[in-house]
Amino acid sequence: MNRRTVLKASIVIAATSHTAVATADIPDPLLDTIRAYQRGLEDFNRLAGGLDNDECSALADITYGPHLDRLTEWNAPATTLEGAMEALRISVSDQGGVYGCEAAERMVLAALGYLEGLK
Repeated sequence: MNRRTVLKASIVIAATSHTAVATADIPDPLLDTIRAYQRGLEDFNRLAGGLDNDECSALADITYGPHLDRLTEWNAPATTLEGAMEALRISVSDQGGVYGCEAAERMVLAALGYLEGLK
């Protein structure tokens, strides 16, 4: 390893380390809610086999439903880039997302709010 390689590595570390440190400790309630929604969907899909409509509805109410309700009512920007990106991902995704639901527009607005805050 030569001096130039060491200097390049030092510059890369210096230029990127503040991002990792700065975002690691920032709470993002939107991202937390999205993750809870996705875990709830996984639980629902794992448990719903063989249930009738009423049972599926009741299961939705205790797995992903409360989290989807929170996403549908969301009115704040994401607080991290990861949260903004995940909000955009689920807004356009059928599988594990909210595409076609009222929550999709809320997720786009949350991501936009984050991006506008970068100005």
